[in-house]
Amino acid sequence: MDTALYTPSPATPQQRWPLRRLGWVAEATVPDPLGVQSAWQQALTRVGITVVPVSPRPGARWWPAALRRPWRLRGLPRAHWPWLGAAREMAAILRAEKVDSLLLGGDAQSVWLGRALHRELGIPCLWWARTGLASPPADGQVLCDSFYAQAHWLAAGGVPAAVLVPPAIDLLRHDWQPPRARSGAFRLMAVGPLVAASGHATLLEAMAKLVKAAYPLQLLLIGDGPLAGELKSRADQLNLSSRIEWLPSAPAAALRTRLRGVDALVEPALLPGSGEALLVGMAQGLPCVATRIGAVPERLREGVDGLLVPPADADSLAHAIARLVDSPEFALALSCTARRHMEERHEASRVAVQWADWLKAGQVACADRA
Repeated sequence: MDTALYTPSPATPQQRWPLRRLGWVAEATVPDPLGVQSAWQQALTRVGITVVPVSPRPGARWWPAALRRPWRLRGLPRAHWPWLGAAREMAAILRAEKVDSLLLGGDAQSVWLGRALHRELGIPCLWWARTGLASPPADGQVLCDSFYAQAHWLAAGGVPAAVLVPPAIDLLRHDWQPPRARSGAFRLMAVGPLVAASGHATLLEAMAKLVKAAYPLQLLLIGDGPLAGELKSRADQLNLSSRIEWLPSAPAAALRTRLRGVDALVEPALLPGSGEALLVGMAQGLPCVATRIGAVPERLREGVDGLLVPPADADSLAHAIARLVDSPEFALALSCTARRHMEERHEASRVAVQWADWLKAGQVACADRA
């Protein structure tokens, strides 16, 4: 079974080379810092699903397609017109790769693109809705990776039959280790782009409160972004500069090594995201603190696998971190149950089998409708 996985941009060289071989230009604008996506594709390969990543990028050649088939512009937002040519080029790539089904994301652009590719190729189109579909398709099978995404899909007018399959992580790459022996400062780690939605400003405020209360904290902050300068200035104002290590990026293997050298992972996001760093932290046995948003409460059960706090609440975040510092036994219990939860629900080989079953069922359903 070959499935074309439409991604905003291929993340690794292994994902990009097939496109270059076919004359397609692909740039790695969406990073995979922890290697989660590349490991997931390998897990799918082991159950017979070959993923052909495709990254469309509109160019100046959209207007010939519009002239040949002007009726396609009817009802199509002007912002999507340049994608007419991209859809035709993508169809040629997928036809050359002999792909037999499409798997696309749930944003409005992907939904339109999926319909166009379905018309060009006549193969089943399946939908992966991580946060709900912006423009629900009239047909096709839908996969949600959380109850949160499923609720968004239903609110957008989707069908109740949307299938729920949890996100996956390859545990062979992430050995569980008990929390390290305490010696000196308690080291925190946060991973994410330096943008407002990541909530790093709240983390700095919480850390300042704990340092003022004589908690020996250090922070490793991995990521880069437009707010880097502003966050560093705020750290200076809070007298935290000597306690924070800023690391813009690093290879996935190096990041996993750095994870083993910290005492807890903090994810203070203000808006729902992929949650990949949280899955990796739980898999490796790190006590985790995260905000109660999106699908996070489904991944991390409060007081069982980790600690949840309201978003943008520095006091609650500081209290949660203090609990981990004050009670090594509690931190160890969270570490053990988090790893067990990953093994039972998110292990890549198990989830890959669920995906394979879902893809086969979707192809059969699409064939029946045809």
